[in-house]
Order: sequence, then structure tokens, then C-alpha cells
Amino acid sequence: MMVVALAGIIMVMRELNAPQYPGKKTVLARWFGPDENVAGVNLCPTRVTRLETGKVAVFQEGMEWYRTTDAHKEHLDPVAVEKWFSRNCAQQGEKTSASADVKEALKVHFVSGEPQVLLKSASGEFEWMGKPFRSVQMDTAVEELSQLPLSTKRK
Repeated sequence: MMVVALAGIIMVMRELNAPQYPGKKTVLARWFGPDENVAGVNLCPTRVTRLETGKVAVFQEGMEWYRTTDAHKEHLDPVAVEKWFSRNCAQQGEKTSASADVKEALKVHFVSGEPQVLLKSASGEFEWMGKPFRSVQMDTAVEELSQLPLSTKRK
């Protein structure tokens, strides 16, 4: 048993010390590395102040969150909004190739910097900051913006 363990340790050490070439993965990366078909997407690299879909805008004024649809302005439950961010800022999706026919699905405004746009193709793929991916969770997240609960706090 000890001989087998020693042989395994020697093999791993040789693999770790071997010169690395572009595109070559080590044994440890092949065993424990991330799945190459999974795309990790971070919608919130910094604090978000406004989210806009075609028909709904969710935005922060002071410490309160609001939603506008057409001519209505509704005061949202701030806990529900923060829970939406905690569920949906970091997304895992399946890597895809970029689509040519894309439309704006969600515009994200940050505390600082330029707004970023989440694109969606007719076939259902998304693209965020040049990373194309497919995610059912992202579809749900965009739909949830129009369903966030209203605040029960009286002004």
C-alpha cells in the first residue's frame, strides 16, 4: 500500500514540476479544475443602482427601492430586492457561441462607471460583457423584476 502511495506522490510531483505549454492542463486541473462548458457570470461587479428591462425599471432613490412600469411608481420591499441581488448577481450558465441576432434584455447601472447591457438572442442565449452563455436562471431573474413584492412600510 505504501509503495502505491509513493508511486502516486511521485507521479503528481512530476506533473506539477513539468513545463507548462499553452493549452496543456495539469493532472490536478483535469481532476479538480472548473468544467470548461460552464460560464461564470457576475452581473454585479460593483453596487447596482438601476435595472432596466423593456417594460420595467427597478431603481434606488436614497435608501429605498422603487419600480416603474408605464406611469406607475411603486415602493418595493428592500429586503426582497436585496434577496434578488443575492440570488442573481452570480450566475452559472452553459458556455455557448456568440449569436449575431441579439437584443437588449437588461441594462444594469452601477454606482460608478458606465452601464452594462445583458443581451439575449432569439434562440435564448445571453451575452454579458462579451461572454455568451445559456441560463434558465437568468430568464427567471429578469422576469422576477416585475414581480418583486411591494413594501408594507407606510410613509
